[in-house]
Amino acid sequence: MRFGIDMLGTQSAGRTRGVGRYTRQLVRHLLDRPADDDYFLYFYDGLPGGDERWPGRPTVRRHEGRGAGGNLRLPVQSLAQENPDQLDVLLLSCALENFQGFLPPDRPLGGMRMAAVVHDLIPSHFPMHYLRHPAIAKAYHRALAALRQYDLLLVISEAVRNDCLRLLDLPESRVVNISAGSDAKTFFPDRCEPAPHACIEALRGAGVAPPFIFALTALDERKNLHGLLAAFRLLPERLRQTHVLVLTCASSDAGDLARVHDVIRQSGLAERIVLTSAIDDDTLRVLYQRSSAFVFPSRCEGFGLPLVEAMQCGAAVVAGDNSSQIEVVGEAGLLADVDDPADIARQLARVLDDRPLADDLRRRAVTQARRFDWATTAAACHAALAHAAVGPPATHWLRRLVARGRLAVTDRIHIECPGN
Repeated sequence: MRFGIDMLGTQSAGRTRGVGRYTRQLVRHLLDRPADDDYFLYFYDGLPGGDERWPGRPTVRRHEGRGAGGNLRLPVQSLAQENPDQLDVLLLSCALENFQGFLPPDRPLGGMRMAAVVHDLIPSHFPMHYLRHPAIAKAYHRALAALRQYDLLLVISEAVRNDCLRLLDLPESRVVNISAGSDAKTFFPDRCEPAPHACIEALRGAGVAPPFIFALTALDERKNLHGLLAAFRLLPERLRQTHVLVLTCASSDAGDLARVHDVIRQSGLAERIVLTSAIDDDTLRVLYQRSSAFVFPSRCEGFGLPLVEAMQCGAAVVAGDNSSQIEVVGEAGLLADVDDPADIARQLARVLDDRPLADDLRRRAVTQARRFDWATTAAACHAALAHAAVGPPATHWLRRLVARGRLAVTDRIHIECPGN
C-alpha cells in the first residue's frame, strides 16, 4: 500500500512541543516496521524542519509554494484533490493546528481515503478562551466539519476518542485510539547515590539543587500556572523552606518568558522558585529523575507526554484528575482537583512527607509507563490505516446532506463558505 503523511506536525509552532515529539516518534516507528508499504512524507518549503533523516527510505516531497500570503491550506488541498503519488490513504499529522492558514482539506468525492491524527479537541472544551476571535472560531469549526468526512481519525487517548464520538457524532469504527509512547532510550530511572557527575552538572547548569518539585508549564491558562503557584504557597511552611519549585516553561518568544517572570514576582514566592531556560532532553531527564515530585496540574490534556516521560524516569507524579491524565497516570500517581489549589497542595504534601508512599509511586510509575510504547502505537496506526484503505469509504458530506434532508451546524459551514 501507499501511505502519505503530511508532516506539518514537525514544522508548525508546536514542532518542539508535544505535537512535534508525537509526530516524529510515530513516523519513525512506522518507517521502522518490516512491511512492503511505500511511504511518502510531505513537507512545506520555507518552514523550519524537514531536513531530518528518516529510516526506511521514504519518498520525501516538498510542497512548492504555499499560495498567496504563504497560506498552508492550498498545497495540502491540492494534494488531496490531485493525489499525484496515487496514495491509498493520506494522513494529516496535526489536522487542527491553527498555523499560517492551514486547514484540513475536504475529502474528495470519490477520491483517495483521508485520515488525520487528532491530538485533542481542547478548544471545544474552553471556547471562551480559545475561540473568542470570530475568525479563529470559524476556521476551527470548518476544520471539524472537514474531519467529519474523513475515513479515519486516529486519536491519542480514550478521552480524546470519547470527545470525537460525542462532539463530532461519528461512528465508533471511524475513531481509533492508537495511544502514544515515550522514548525509553532518553527517559529512564536513575536515583543512585551519589549522583553521577553528569547528573550533578546538568542540575548545576539549570541552576537547580535538590530537593525540588519539578513542573513543566506554560502561560496558557489550561496549564494552570497560577493554580500551581497558589498550591505551592499553601504547602506547609517546613516543606516550602526545604524544597524549591523548579519551572520549565514553554514559551514562544522572549516576551512570553518576561511575562512568566512577572507572574512569579507577583506571587511573592520568587525566592523559592527556579525558572529554567530552555533545556535539552538530557537535562529534562535529570530533572524528572531527581525531583521529589513532578506536578502537572493541567486542566485538560489530549494525552500528556510529560506525564509518561516523568513516570518512565521514576518520578512521583501529581497530576490533574481530568481528561486523559486519569488513564495515563492510572494507579501510579496522585490525582488532584486542579481548580482547587488546596487539593494540589495536599497531594504534593503527601508525596513530600511520606517517603514509603513516594517510593511506591516511583516503582508504580515505571511499570505504568511501560504500557505506552511507540512500537505498539505505530502497529495500531498501521493496522488502522490499512483497514481504512480497503474498508468501505466514509459517506461524503454531500451525500449525507441528501440522505438526511437537513443541515447540521458544521455542515452549514461548508454551504456558507464555498471557498472551503
